[in-house]
Amino acid sequence: MLKLIYTETGIYLEIVAESLQDWLAIRQSLSACLDQPFVIESSAASFLLPADLPGLETLAEQIDLDICDTDYLEVSLEGMWISSNAQGSEGVFVCDALDHLVEAQLLQLWQLSEGSTAMMTHSPDN
Repeated sequence: MLKLIYTETGIYLEIVAESLQDWLAIRQSLSACLDQPFVIESSAASFLLPADLPGLETLAEQIDLDICDTDYLEVSLEGMWISSNAQGSEGVFVCDALDHLVEAQLLQLWQLSEGSTAMMTHSPDN
């Protein structure tokens, strides 16, 4: 299962080994123990990847990639939004409808894009 964590500072992707049902049960139990609201709803999520990453052609054969501009493609996924606030912009999005190889490729491409962004930000020329 692919998990996207949305925070004030950006998003973070990771692969979760548990099934969606097991993971949701753990999250709901934790929310109950902490006396926090547990909001879950069907939703869609998206994130951007640089259009020049290697391997995007193969990925585009398996999931929808939309062109944003000359530099970025948008990856759109269907899944569930989990948050402690129904109106909040911070939370977790989970998608369990993807093949494990597609999840791994998305994670790898996202990590590459984060590395290239960090290198551009920390370049001595900037």
